[in-house]
Amino acid sequence: MMVEGNANLVRWMHITPWKQDIESCDRVGLIQAMPAGDAEKDRRGRQWEQRTELMRDAIIYNRNNPSILFYECGNESISKEHMQEMKGIRDKYDPYGGRAIGSREMLDIREAEYGGEMLYINKSKHHPMWAMEYCRDEGLRKYWDEYSYPYYVDGDGNNSFRSAMTNKIQKKVDARAYN
Repeated sequence: MMVEGNANLVRWMHITPWKQDIESCDRVGLIQAMPAGDAEKDRRGRQWEQRTELMRDAIIYNRNNPSILFYECGNESISKEHMQEMKGIRDKYDPYGGRAIGSREMLDIREAEYGGEMLYINKSKHHPMWAMEYCRDEGLRKYWDEYSYPYYVDGDGNNSFRSAMTNKIQKKVDARAYN
């Protein structure tokens, strides 16, 4: 379905995907960025150790899958030292894989080999960058059309939604600040 919809890359959300999903991407030739684990920010102590252990295990388990071209260290920026540590794990366990390692919001740290941005602003002077999240409420409404999620003709939509948590109708948050 993704290939037929002209997708060219899958960026999994926050945790290593199932092996069946990775192998499906291999089968259909769909590039993927493989995250290990994420905490929406940098961590210290045991929590950081767990992320490095998970990255190590994910690399070992999935390093023979050709559709993985990127290893992702998190959904937010991590420190220069932590990126160097993650690169060391990649270099130890996948020294010949040729995969780039980075993270979203890593455009200002030279140790990252790529970075991304959620709000479509290229803050990088040095790294390849991609818009890592799209089709979200933060997207500019003036670019929405009848094909844009969630299919609002002029990007206005109604002013309420049904909460997935409470199953109750709730008023939408005013998102004009993002436009």
